[in-house]
Order: sequence, then C-alpha cells, then structure tokens
Amino acid sequence: MRKIGICIFAICALIFSSCALSAVATQHTVVDTSGETITLNSLGNGKVLLYNGAGFFNKIDNTARVNVWIDGLAVGQIRVGEYAVVFLPDGKHKLKVEHIDMVKMRSEHEIDVANDTKIIEVKPTLTSNKANIVSELPVNFERYKQMPKRK
Repeated sequence: MRKIGICIFAICALIFSSCALSAVATQHTVVDTSGETITLNSLGNGKVLLYNGAGFFNKIDNTARVNVWIDGLAVGQIRVGEYAVVFLPDGKHKLKVEHIDMVKMRSEHEIDVANDTKIIEVKPTLTSNKANIVSELPVNFERYKQMPKRK
C-alpha cells in the first residue's frame, strides 16, 4: 500500500511540476507605465503594447504563462491579465513565444511593425502559440496590470 502511495505522489509531482514555466529575466527595454492610463491614442509610433490573450481554460490548467522574446531579447513572462509596453522601430521583428503544456511549446513569428501598430496579442494554443497584431485593447483592459520585472 505504501509503494502505491509513493508512486501516486511521484506521478502527481511530475505532472504538476511539468506545467511550471520558469520566468525569463527581462532584457528588452520595457516602458514603465505606472501612473499612466493606456489608451489606443497613447500607443503607436513605435510604442507597442503586448498582452497575454490566454483564455479561461488556459488559466485553469496553468498553461497561460508565456515567455516572450523580441529580436532575441527577452521581454519577460507575461501572465494572464498582464501587459508590457515596448518601443519597436518600424520594420520586421522576430517574436519568439514559449509556454508549457506538459512539454515546452515554442513558436517564432514575424511581425511587421508600422507607425500605426499599437497592440500585439500573444497567447498559447493547444499545439503552439499565436502572435497577432490587433486593433483593439482586450475586453476589461482596465483590470490588466503591467508585467512586473521578474528575475
């Protein structure tokens, strides 16, 4: 009976520890927006908001955390309900997005930034990740918080 208990504990520990994504330290310059109200008009001309568009089910099974890199520099880990504002010059940029769903799911995306680019949504999917330029702030954006610097 004791061996069965130890085996069950080991399996549970393996399953739950495999879903934990380690945060990456921020290397990219992230704009501090504390005390500032983010609106569509305050973005653009290189000032781009990145947010995690993970859904409710991602939050339940702990697969909602995404690590983001832009042009090889880590922006950091963006969790559900968080955003980061970065300055990106016009042109093509490589976004690398990573999340864990039993295994690490990595994907690379090419984003073409122009003066009117304001918002990029990153989110985990069942088999990969998505990164899309969108034109609207997410629903309930007033509840979102700025991504803290994680080490």
